Amino acid sequence: MKMKMPSTKADYVYDALRNGILEGRLAPGTRLRLAELASRYETSMLPVREALFMLRRDGLVVIESHKGATVTSVSLKELYDVVVTGTYLQMLAFTEAVPHHTERTISMLTALHEKMKRTNVGSKYSELNDEFDRLLRAPCGNEFLNKKLDEIAAHFFRRQSRSIFEMRPERRTGCNKTHEAMLDALKARSASKFKKAVETHRNEAIRVWREVVAEAEGSAEGHP
Repeated sequence: MKMKMPSTKADYVYDALRNGILEGRLAPGTRLRLAELASRYETSMLPVREALFMLRRDGLVVIESHKGATVTSVSLKELYDVVVTGTYLQMLAFTEAVPHHTERTISMLTALHEKMKRTNVGSKYSELNDEFDRLLRAPCGNEFLNKKLDEIAAHFFRRQSRSIFEMRPERRTGCNKTHEAMLDALKARSASKFKKAVETHRNEAIRVWREVVAEAEGSAEGHP
């Protein structure tokens, strides 16, 4: 399949900035100045301005009068809401993928799981967890669902300054445990056990995020 090429200079700048934001190279709070961007992308300020308005439409930048454009920040509460919704969609994708997993994909998942158990660095664990999740849901056959989950991961979680596994190192232990239960169910070809393991996985993720948000809100109230 051929890649879609930008049709205008504004599209080119938009694609470049969007990728930079979603891949974490342009961090939340980064100022996006018209003149600097026009020089970087060798164009006039008009296409840059159009690109910034498209990014605002996507919720990736905020444009304020007399201040210009800034890469949007993602609050912990927003991330919690995304976890609640995203893990529900994830649970659907995981479950639909079960009948389509092969010995090869199960072997790949098992190898990833073992690698995760040996990882003590939160940021690295988060990367491996993303890879595990993508591989687990890949055979579900629902391209729209997989695409939406990829977009959620890019739009929110890859823009965090710290992953949940860095904020809550103990979450790695719980994640390893539920991953192991899911793998055991996959190997046994037990849809009911797999569904139970996935529900436990989702509930634990929501519980931990709820605690993180509650602590952050409590800290904010104590420091006006």
